Amino acid sequence: MSKSKISLFCCIVGAAATVATAQPRAFFVRANDLPSTNPAGRLQVNNVVPGVASSLCLDLAGSSPAPGLHKAIQLRIGHATGGDAGTVTLSCVSVAIVTASPTHPGNTLNVVNNTTLCTVAPFQGSYALSNLDGSNMTIAATGSYLGEACWNVSASACGTFAIDYQGNTCPNGGVAGCGTTLFIGAGVSTTVAITADGADLNLGPANDDCETAAVASDGANAYNGICATDDGNAGSCSALLADVWFTYTSSCTGELIFTGPDDFAVYSGAACDPLVGDEEGCALGGGNVTIPLQSDGTVYLVQIGSDDGSSIGADSLSITCNPACTVGPAAGSVLTNLECGPPTPPSDCHLWFCDAALGCVSVNAANGSACGAGGDGLTCTINDSCQSGVCTGGGALDCDDDAICTFDECVEPGGCVNTDINAVPCIDITDCPPGAATCSSDGDGTCDCVSSPDLCINAFGVGPAPASGECYDEGAQVVVTVEMGFSTEPICTAQFFLQYDNSCMDFVSITPGGGVFTNVVFQAVDEGAGTIDYAIGPPPGQICNGTQGPATI
Repeated sequence: MSKSKISLFCCIVGAAATVATAQPRAFFVRANDLPSTNPAGRLQVNNVVPGVASSLCLDLAGSSPAPGLHKAIQLRIGHATGGDAGTVTLSCVSVAIVTASPTHPGNTLNVVNNTTLCTVAPFQGSYALSNLDGSNMTIAATGSYLGEACWNVSASACGTFAIDYQGNTCPNGGVAGCGTTLFIGAGVSTTVAITADGADLNLGPANDDCETAAVASDGANAYNGICATDDGNAGSCSALLADVWFTYTSSCTGELIFTGPDDFAVYSGAACDPLVGDEEGCALGGGNVTIPLQSDGTVYLVQIGSDDGSSIGADSLSITCNPACTVGPAAGSVLTNLECGPPTPPSDCHLWFCDAALGCVSVNAANGSACGAGGDGLTCTINDSCQSGVCTGGGALDCDDDAICTFDECVEPGGCVNTDINAVPCIDITDCPPGAATCSSDGDGTCDCVSSPDLCINAFGVGPAPASGECYDEGAQVVVTVEMGFSTEPICTAQFFLQYDNSCMDFVSITPGGGVFTNVVFQAVDEGAGTIDYAIGPPPGQICNGTQGPATI
C-alpha cells in the first residue's frame, strides 16, 4: 500500500462520525456467488471433502445501509484458526481484486487494486479499495464484491476452522491506527463501526452426531466417516467409535434389512443416546441386521462406527423393506410359516394370517396340538405339544436301564446317559453319584455300588385259579415261593423267617429252590404258632461261587 493511500485511513482523528440506522458489514460468500446470498451471519462451508488435500475459494463482500457512501475500505485476512487436526492456510497468490467491471457477478465498483500479497510471515493478505479521483464508493445495502482469496486445506484437516477478518477494532469516529479491517465514512477520513462476519469451514460428516443424523431412505445411503468423532454409547457387538448416524422411517409393513460394510447397530425409536436394550441388532465387521416383521412408519436410528476408533472412511448403508402379504395368498387367507416368515425360526404353535394393513399376524394354536418336527427342541422331553403358543415338553424322558449300578440321567443335547457307578473316580463319597454305597472300599479309587437283594413272596394255587374276587375252595393247595432279587455281591446261603395264618392254612411241606440253594442247613416249622424258620445253602464240600439272582430260595 502506498503512503498516499495510508493517509486515507489514519488522518483527521475526532471528526464527526457518520450516523446510520444500521452498521456496514464485511462478510464472505462462496466463490462467484452474489453477495446477496449471505444477508446475515457467518458463512457455513460444509461441502469440502475431508481426507484429501483441496482448495477453498471465497469472495470477500461488504454491505452498507443506503446511501452506502464510503471514501475507502480496507480488509485483512489470514490463515484459518481452530480445527482438531491439520491446517487451512491462506494461498497468497490467490489474494486479488478483480477490477474489470462486471467480471464478477457482484462487482459494481470501479476501484483501485491495492492488494499486498502475503509473501512473508505472518502471511496476511490486505486489500485497499478507493476511487482514483477520491470520490465516494457506493456499497449496496444487499452487498457488493470486494475481493477474493483461496485457502489450502491439508489432507489431515479435521474439525471446524474459522476464517475471519483481522483487526476490526475501529469505533465510530475512528482513531489513528485503530485497525486493519475498516470502512471510511463518506467524504472524510474517519472510520465507522462495522460488523465483520467470518466463515466456518466444517470438515467432518454432517451426521457426526445423533442429533444431526442424516435421513436415510430405501436403497443405498452414502456416508463418509473421515473426521467423525465419538458420539453415543457402545453397541452390543462393537464400541462404535468415530461414528456417523442415520435416522430411517420404515416404508412398509414387513421384513426390514439393513446391510453395511462397517460395524453398525440399529435401534428402535428416534431418541438419541440409545442403549443396548434399544437394539434391534448389531453387526460386527459389517453384514446384515434383519427385523422379520415391523410396521410401516416405525422410526429407527442407525449408528455406524469402528470398534477401535479408526476412521470408517466412505461407503454406504443399504436398506431394504420387503412388504408382507403382497405376494401369494389373498389377504385374510391362512398362511403357512414359510409363506409368512416370522417368527424365526417358524413355530407350529402359531396360526398365521395375512392382514392387508398389518402384514403377517398370528393367533395361538389350540393347547395340546402337535408342535411338528423338532418339537420344543429338547431331547430330554417327550409328548411335546403347543401350550399358549409355545411348544412345551409334556414330560421327562425315562432313561432307566433297569441296572442297579448305573446312574441314569438325560443330558441335552445327546439324551440318555447311563453311568457305571463302579467306574466313577472318587476321593470320598461326595464324589459319587446317587446309588453308590462307598468310595474305594477295595482301594481302586472308584465308587462302589453295593445293593442288597430284594426278597419277594409269590403265591399261586395248584389247579384252576378262582375267578377274580372269589376265594380258593377249601382243601385247595397253595404254593408259596420265596424269591431273591438281583444282588451286586454273589450270595451262597440264605435264611428267612415266614409267618402264616394257621387259622385258615395248614403247613404241608418245604423244599429247596435249587441252584446254589440245595442243602437245608436249618429248618424249624411251628404249626401251632404258624411260623417257618429256614436256612439253606450249597451242598457240603462244594465250592460256592454264589448267585447274583434272581433266584428261588
